[in-house]
Order: sequence, then C-alpha cells, then structure tokens
Amino acid sequence: TGTPTFTATAVDGSVFGTAAGAITYSAPTSRQFDFNDVNSPTQTPTNPGYLGVSPTTSLYSAAQGYGWIEAVGGFDRSVSSGSYADLVRDGNINSGVRDFRIDNLGTSTAYSVTLTMGDVGAARDLMSVSVVTGSGTGVSGVSSAFGQVVQRTFTATSNSSGPMMLQFADGGGDASWVINGMELHSTVAVIPTPSITLGVANTTADGTT
Repeated sequence: TGTPTFTATAVDGSVFGTAAGAITYSAPTSRQFDFNDVNSPTQTPTNPGYLGVSPTTSLYSAAQGYGWIEAVGGFDRSVSSGSYADLVRDGNINSGVRDFRIDNLGTSTAYSVTLTMGDVGAARDLMSVSVVTGSGTGVSGVSSAFGQVVQRTFTATSNSSGPMMLQFADGGGDASWVINGMELHSTVAVIPTPSITLGVANTTADGTT
C-alpha cells in the first residue's frame, strides 16, 4: 500500500531526481523463447528479445514468470547456419508429457502462437501442443524430416488470471517431441513472426536422442 517513490540517475551521474507516482502496468504484446541445451547460445536479440530456456534453469517459478512444470532434456547439434542458427541448432526434448507455463499475459488476451519444432540431427514425428490453461486450438501431428525444422501457428487466449499453459506430447513413431522456439504476439497488435530458412552442413546425428 502507499505511493512508491522512484529515483532516476543518469549513467554518467549528471542528472539525479526523485518523484512519487502510481504504477501502471501493461502486459507485454509479445514474448519470445529460445529453448536451449545447457551451454548452447540464445538467439539474438535478447533483453528485450529472446529468453533462453535451458534444462537447468527452465523450471517454472512465480518469480521467473515462465517455465516447465517438470524437468525436460536438451540437445545441441552445433551445425546449423543462417540468421536463426542459434534458434534451430538446439532445443528442449522429452518423451513424456510436459507443461510450459507463461504468466502475465493479460486477462483473457488472445495471442498468435508460433512454434518452431524440429531437429537438424534426427527426424521427429507426431508431435502435439495443446492449450491446457487458457483456450486455443493447439497443433497435432507435427513432423519434421532429418535436418529440418517446421513452424506451426495457432491462436491461444490466456485465462482470466493472465497465465497460459501449453502441453507438449508425442504420439508415437519417434518417441520424443522437441521445441526450438516459441513466439507469442498479441492479436491486438500483430507483429510479423520471422520465417526461418534452415541451412545445414555436415550434419551427423549423435544417436543419443
């Protein structure tokens, strides 16, 4: 309770001031996630821009405001090229059902959700993503050939408290689903999602996933 006081200082120390006032918070109109392995890089730009989601730092907490409800694995092929190489070279992976939660999206706010899914080191098939908190169509039957990533877009709406939770699963064939990147853009102010062209050279599967 009460009125907060803000202090602003120029980085060179030339200006200093304080003021009291009310805080007005608006939910961000977009979110960008790059799903990584433990030590693999995050796609640029960052802060603002892509948030890296590593298997070691990816579990959900209210303070972080996003993350997996249960642990997932990661992979890094280190072989892709192009403007989005750091996005598609790696990802999160699991054979079980896993939920990814995102907070502070605004009350019952609609987003265009674009998923980048695939593995430059292995073929993946029958992957699905459903909306389990909030509402939306999700996607199913997503498959990618060896050395390929694909993008799928659907509309999803946060629930009345602001969060959204997406559930990732695999329907068989190859046992694991993968996720390289995810972008959410408010349908009120649509921001174009970049189309990714993948270049791969000397790709060899490591046989571990």
